[in-house]
This record gives sequence, structure tokens and C-alpha cells, in this order.
Amino acid sequence: MSVPLRARASVPQSLVRVAGKAQAPGAARFSEWLRADAETQKIMATAPIGWVDEVPFIQLLTTAHQRLGDDAYVLAVHDASMLMLKTGIMRAAQSAFLLFKKPGLSAYAKWAQRIWGISFQGLALVYHSDDQGDGIGMVLSNPPASGFTKPLVLGTVGILQTVFTLARLPGQTHALAYRTDDAEVQFRLRAGAKA
Repeated sequence: MSVPLRARASVPQSLVRVAGKAQAPGAARFSEWLRADAETQKIMATAPIGWVDEVPFIQLLTTAHQRLGDDAYVLAVHDASMLMLKTGIMRAAQSAFLLFKKPGLSAYAKWAQRIWGISFQGLALVYHSDDQGDGIGMVLSNPPASGFTKPLVLGTVGILQTVFTLARLPGQTHALAYRTDDAEVQFRLRAGAKA
């Protein structure tokens, strides 16, 4: 039996903090909705190192995706991930990483796997391959009860896009074709000009 999905409270809290600043037509109304929503306020009151259960986490991701649209949502998740890396346990993990590794694209991708393990329970992200011609492969597995929904997969794209930001390289993250009921989703991180 798989472990139910749970996210560190700092994950949705960071998304809430950046979502209202998104450059999307519905961002201002979404920010107002977040301030008025009781479940969101409960998440915001949780200690950042605490856990948020699957249902409220997935509901927040789904609502953010619906209100912001694909591109603004991916960017908001990326910005939320960068915000998380500047605080608390993530900042300490990044500092330790920089002491012991010579950062490069593959090293940051492997580091993303470790940070994912600190941030989520149940949902696994694994460094899969480093094929110079086809980019870096990452695999998301152990789907939650709702499956690999578009907000969950696009959120993962936003998180993995931080690999390029941290490595200070242009590049793009893409999910390969998948279905909601698949056992895993594969991602490719390709360095070079953004599409």
C-alpha cells in the first residue's frame, strides 16, 4: 500500500504568497479568494515544517491552476519554489549542497530529488538519466488518489524549472505524454534557449 500524499506546509504557503503577484488576468481575484478561503487560512496557520494532507493540497493546486491558467501557474509554482529555497530547512539544505557539490545542471537535478524528499511524502521524484543529447530525465511516481492531474504535473514542471534558475542556464522542462491514471510521469530537462 502506498503512502498518502502529504506536502510540507511551506510548499502551499509559498504558492499562496506568490499567486497574488502572478501576471494573469484572474490573479487579483484569486488573491482575494485565498484570503477569504477557510481551508487556505488553515494551511497558512500551520507551522511551515508541518504537513498538509492530500485533499486540501490538491484542491489548492487545482484552484490555482484554474484561476491562473497553464503558463502563469507554472511560473507561480517556480517562484514559490524559489521563495522556499530562501527560507528555513530548504535554505540550510541548499547551503550544505553548495559546500559539497560543484553545481552543474545534473547536480542540481539530483539535488531537486533530495529537496522533493524533504517536501513531500507519498509522491516520489527520481533522477532518471543524463543523456547529453536528450537532456536530463526525471520520473514522478506513486500517484495520489486523484492521479496525475494536470495541476500536479504542471506544478512539477514549475518546481523542476528551478534547476535552470539555480544553475543560471537557459532551459525548459517538459512532461512527456501521460494519462491521469498512469503509474508514473516522465520529465525532460533540456538546456538551451527557452521555447
